[in-house]
Amino acid sequence: MDYQQVVPIEIKRTDPVSGVEYTFRAEPPIDITTFKLLPRGMEAKEFILNILWQIKAGIWDTEGFPNLEGQVNEVLPLIKEVIASVNLHYTDADETTKPGDRYKYYYTLTYGLNTKGESGTIGPISDEMASMLLSEVLNSLALEVAVSWYIDVNKQELERLAERDKERGVSVEKQEKDKPGADNRTRRLFSNSKELDPSTEWSMPKFVADNWGRATKGANRSTAIAQYEGSSPNPRTRKTTYKIQGRETETEFIFDHDKLAIKTAEEFADKLMKLKDAKVLQTFFALMKWANIRDSSIYRDVPISELMELILKPSGEGKFNTQQRREFSEVLEYLASMSITVSIIGEQVNKKTGRGRAVLKEEKGVKLFRLEATYSVKKEYQSIPKESLNKNLHFDKSVITRFSGELLPGKPHLFGQRASIYFDSLLHLDANKDSKAIVLGFQIQTRFNQFQDKAQCIEYDRGFLIDLCDYNKTDNIKPSKATKQLSNNLDKLVRAGIISGYSGLTHDNSDRVTIQPPKAIKSKALTT
Repeated sequence: MDYQQVVPIEIKRTDPVSGVEYTFRAEPPIDITTFKLLPRGMEAKEFILNILWQIKAGIWDTEGFPNLEGQVNEVLPLIKEVIASVNLHYTDADETTKPGDRYKYYYTLTYGLNTKGESGTIGPISDEMASMLLSEVLNSLALEVAVSWYIDVNKQELERLAERDKERGVSVEKQEKDKPGADNRTRRLFSNSKELDPSTEWSMPKFVADNWGRATKGANRSTAIAQYEGSSPNPRTRKTTYKIQGRETETEFIFDHDKLAIKTAEEFADKLMKLKDAKVLQTFFALMKWANIRDSSIYRDVPISELMELILKPSGEGKFNTQQRREFSEVLEYLASMSITVSIIGEQVNKKTGRGRAVLKEEKGVKLFRLEATYSVKKEYQSIPKESLNKNLHFDKSVITRFSGELLPGKPHLFGQRASIYFDSLLHLDANKDSKAIVLGFQIQTRFNQFQDKAQCIEYDRGFLIDLCDYNKTDNIKPSKATKQLSNNLDKLVRAGIISGYSGLTHDNSDRVTIQPPKAIKSKALTT
């Protein structure tokens, strides 16, 4: 990009409590060419802002970071006007530290709320909006890249200061906390992350939880075939999308037909029904648990075994076998092939007249997971020199060894909303033996998350639960057997602490089954 084409960036954000719209604006440096060299001696925030403008100007090669410039456009004005300072902290090196790194760094932000920026006074804003903005900044790839560059450029000086502080017995973290008037907010993936017990709970974006919950209820094989075949008379141009229509909400699941090699209606239906597959659900749960543990939606060079350990037991000698890795890799590829579009018919109120009018709001093309996979050379070809290897012939692309990626790439605002909270016990159920219990548990916890009153029970028609667990054939032949199977799965959820009990289960599909909330939620008032 020509330097002269770098123009001010302006974005708007609406306070979810007051409804007030705020404008955030950032002006480029007068002469951006003066910042072409990586500057030293700058404070972290100033350095980060300069680097982001350089990325915007196209000075640096960002080929390895898809959509980085787009993320810069979204986050740079927020960093400039909302973030007061970026504070680096260090931890001692451990066995996971890369060779040559003496320290590992993480950071917190001092958050300035009532600041006066280029667009005028910003604030006072609600705590909900503050959390939303902070989450948007923290989960930005642009900030991650800029901070890593700051550390690389200033590593020698940072290590010198860290060594000095260690000799004095004073940590950087303690110094920052002791600063007068410092308002340090540690990283939080969601606005209600502080309400989690990380030893027993994890959370996922409400956008994903609610819409995937609709899929477990509304995904139907025959409907999928009808939608696929009805999308176009030409088989080559048929759409691999599935729409679930609600009273005011339409959820559309979009699958990449090239990645998934979908050529027929049956193949499309197979891929759609995987949304109700326990292994697919648990793999996504593992991604979310990992993100919760590290307080980030971004994954960098993660060994696939590290994720597998959250939901699977090694086959022997503490290692996962090739088949386990292949199945897990296949699910990761599947998750990376899916996007969600949601359309909601709502109402917009004129602030002057107080009158409302119907509007259509859409959240388009929310990609579930961006995946960058690393594969190994097949055993029989490991002696071949690197320059002679062929990517299509010599690598085993069915087994991922390590991966990088991002949850909901380009949609950081979805992390600013309150999250849906789930129990770790949903991760610990066996996807082979307890597959129906996992689907039931996810659906039930998702519904509990939608209640303001956490002591409220759920009521389902028995027929709905039978359909959710795919017990229809058994129920048509022997209802008592289907009831027993359903009861066994509900009992598993009781033992897992996901529900505290149930009642009203009979052999009649029209009877209502009452599901009682878990005791942990009864005693812990979490609002969504």
